[in-house]
Amino acid sequence: MAKAALPYLTAHKRARIINVSKTRDAMFAPRSAPYGASKAALESMTLAFAQDLLDTGVTVNSLAPGGSSDTKLGSAAMKRDNLKVKTLLPPEIMVPPALWLASSLSDGVTGCRFVAKDWDASLPPEKAAEGAREAAAFLPPTGKGKLERTWKVRGGTT
Repeated sequence: MAKAALPYLTAHKRARIINVSKTRDAMFAPRSAPYGASKAALESMTLAFAQDLLDTGVTVNSLAPGGSSDTKLGSAAMKRDNLKVKTLLPPEIMVPPALWLASSLSDGVTGCRFVAKDWDASLPPEKAAEGAREAAAFLPPTGKGKLERTWKVRGGTT
């Protein structure tokens, strides 16, 4: 869908693609195929599109809740796998980081992965974003990559 919308997005010189993902560990958890594998592919696509669209005004990032969400899909999977979770995350946890990613405050931030449960709403949005940003789901490329912030997290590298 994003590929089909690219001519429209790039023509406007400012657009956002926010891919909803999941925790890295859950991508390859038992009984998670094909859903987990599709989210791993989504993370790869996020990085590829971010590089392809660099300097077009279109940013591409991923956002994960940071755990199981209290949705029909999340709670049904927990019951199916007979898992006990102390707390399911409310779906609304995604709203503050999604709004920031969609706003002009995130201009230039692309190819990054954010975890909603790590978003601290008491901080200014830029600091909350840095606290919620985690390294890409994949190792950094061995060659020169175009994305500067993708693997650098909270002042260090992974």
